[in-house]
Amino acid sequence: NYFLNAGISVNAGKSFSTDYQQLSYKYTAFNSRDTISYIADDSTKTFIPGTLGLGITFGKINKFTAGFDYIITKWSGAKIPGAGSYAADSRSYRFGIEYIPDKYSNYSLIKRLEYRAGAHIGDTYLMIHDEQVKEYGFSMGIGIPMRRTYSRTNFFFDYTRFNGSGVGSVHIEKYYTMGVSLNLYDFWFIKKKYN
Repeated sequence: NYFLNAGISVNAGKSFSTDYQQLSYKYTAFNSRDTISYIADDSTKTFIPGTLGLGITFGKINKFTAGFDYIITKWSGAKIPGAGSYAADSRSYRFGIEYIPDKYSNYSLIKRLEYRAGAHIGDTYLMIHDEQVKEYGFSMGIGIPMRRTYSRTNFFFDYTRFNGSGVGSVHIEKYYTMGVSLNLYDFWFIKKKYN
């Protein structure tokens, strides 16, 4: 009744042909603007690095699942015109659990609900004033199964915070995300052959 799954995913980096333009202005005390340089190059190459992901899950069938993911992208090796030293290697650690009290309960909807919780922490690819921006967050969700079917309605909430890595950093952004999804399985649209 127990299971253990492990996996790895690799996404190779790729180069692109891009058009690059750089425009610089000079402003005077009289609020007038003068163009001091303009650079255009349609042969600039952009390189987006690949991503490596590792994951493992453990659980008991129809009861609980616990999982961990590690994702890394070598953004320091990226070549993006104008980005300069604003990119650093990103790393992300993600944890999640799901618990179902009694998946096949005939008397209690509460016991059939799928309760989910997760957390994520990591270093983003963005550098601001020589500080790498950190990411922290947690999420919660619930799945409501429909009777006599594998379809379900899912509700979720996520909170994510971004801020600098140094003491007293002021680069802070907070995001709150709420959503709902409806998962319909194919046999909803299959005509019954027997009644």
